[in-house]
Amino acid sequence: MRIERIDAALAHDIDRHAKRLRFMYRIKGFGYERAIELPLIASRLRPLLQRPLRYLDIGSGQSIFPTWILKNSAWHVTCLDKFGWVQRQHDYARKAMAGTAGWQDRFHVIQQDFLATELEAESYDVITNISVIEHFEGAADSEAMAKSARLLRPGGLYVLTTPLNDGHARDWYLEQDVYGERYERKPVFFQRHYDVAGYNERIVKASGLDEIERLYFGDYDVPFFNDAIVEQHGWRKVLRTLRQMRTVHHALAHGSYRDVPVSMPGMKIYTSAGVFSVLTKPARS
Repeated sequence: MRIERIDAALAHDIDRHAKRLRFMYRIKGFGYERAIELPLIASRLRPLLQRPLRYLDIGSGQSIFPTWILKNSAWHVTCLDKFGWVQRQHDYARKAMAGTAGWQDRFHVIQQDFLATELEAESYDVITNISVIEHFEGAADSEAMAKSARLLRPGGLYVLTTPLNDGHARDWYLEQDVYGERYERKPVFFQRHYDVAGYNERIVKASGLDEIERLYFGDYDVPFFNDAIVEQHGWRKVLRTLRQMRTVHHALAHGSYRDVPVSMPGMKIYTSAGVFSVLTKPARS
């Protein structure tokens, strides 16, 4: 079995970046699951950071990753999301790039439903889709993969993560507002946990791209996130907050990357278990 550990230096660097952006991240960390997946993504993109590439992050929301890329690269960065919270990316960029000149020309924010956007085909060298595709209801996930793949230049990289619980695929609905979707008696779709077969068919095959790397990630030995972070009640909320203050420490202790997926019958709606893929569009001869 292949086991890869989290890059501690990258995890701590991303953590420092997050704490510069929001005071909340100094108290609660930037997300246990993100402390597992973001260093892996960063490690694969690091060799390209000094090249003048065009980068699109789909479903950016309030993600700290686009501005980490902006600060650490020569890339032109575009954040895209359908909801207004993506406008916070402007504030993140100002904080991340304080004292640096000229970055405004290579940072862009688009607030629009991705499926309704009309971006130029094959206009991006790198695309990330970080724990976003699971929020596309029904067959819209496959539609989004096909559409986003058309934006990738030949030879470019498409990096994707999404929750995966092999053998226990599930669509999750909530009786409350979800992001910008209003709850009106009918439960609102929140997200999907894929299994391997569904992921292969709905995501990889639907994209039409070539998959050049796949790893699974999560808590393999002790289900720390599932048992100690998610859905804590009463006095356990205090313990959860104390744990979140040491997000990176706990992620380094319990998270890892492997060539076999997590399979957990009792997995809760929020999870640190998922799949990481790097896809590419073959360069034209």
